[in-house]
Amino acid sequence: MPATDLQRTFFAKLKSVIPHEQLAVNVSNVLQVSPGEAYKKISGKSLINIEQILLIFNRFKVNFEYIPVQSVEKILFS
Repeated sequence: MPATDLQRTFFAKLKSVIPHEQLAVNVSNVLQVSPGEAYKKISGKSLINIEQILLIFNRFKVNFEYIPVQSVEKILFS
């Protein structure tokens, strides 16, 4: 699953917590980016990074959900 699909899925989950019409404003405030940039992140046109994901998790109390290993590339640490 491409990163943009995962990102859109993440924001779809967030829409269940935040009213849709307030999502971009809230994301903009939390990430300290312009509303236009927030819309790009929500639509997947601009990628979010792990720090931004953590900011959103902490602010909106969104739980991390398991993503099956088959849907992401494997990274091995040794």
